[in-house]
Order: sequence, then C-alpha cells, then structure tokens
Amino acid sequence: TCDWSSDVCSSDLGLFPRVFGRMTSRGTPAVPLVVGSVLSSLLVAMNFSRDLVALFTFVIQLSTLSALVPYAVCALALMKSPARGGWGVPVAGFAFAAFAIAGSGWDVLLYGVLLLVAGLPIYIVVRRGRP
Repeated sequence: TCDWSSDVCSSDLGLFPRVFGRMTSRGTPAVPLVVGSVLSSLLVAMNFSRDLVALFTFVIQLSTLSALVPYAVCALALMKSPARGGWGVPVAGFAFAAFAIAGSGWDVLLYGVLLLVAGLPIYIVVRRGRP
C-alpha cells in the first residue's frame, strides 16, 4: 500500500528503485530518510554563502516548487478528461500552480529544473528494469 511516504509509494509504483520501498524491522523506510538527509545536506552546503534566513527561504521555496510541479501536471491531466465538476477546478488549480511557480524566482526555478533533470536518468533506468 502507499500509506507511509511518497518515496515508498513511488517505489511501489515503479517510479523509484525498489530499495526505497524496503522497511526496517520497525517499519521505517531507512533508505529514503538517509538519502533525503544527504541530499538536504548537500543543498545546504551548495548554498553556504547565504545567511540562515535566506537559506531557509530558498529551501522552503524549492520544496514548495517541488510540490507545485506535480500539482500543475495533475491539473493538466484533469483538463484532458474533466470529471463531473467540469473545467473550473482544473483550470483554477493549474492557474494557481503556474502563478506560484512563476513567483518562486529564477534561482529556485533553476535548481528545480536541475533537480528534475537529475532525476530523469534514475526514472529511465528504473522503468527499463521493470516490466
């Protein structure tokens, strides 16, 4: 089931390597937690020249951007086949996501695109390895 975290759920769906779906004996997904911590530490290290407030703002904006991209894609998918509610909700959702993405700033957008592009090879390798 997909009930613990998005990493475990994505592993179950074949979007992440299977190792992300493994749980410890206590039911904790250790690999996603360690990988996430390492990546967060690298992100902080790459931005060591910023003060703490600017770094915190940047990290919050980047995490918000990473949530808005799938939100916008889902809104586009709903536009393709609108549910009983019609077009209003998907159009409003996409407009909100696009407005928030545009307002995130160029540096956040650049890092967001770099993170998205960096994840593509992993996605391609995982998808090729599964039926």
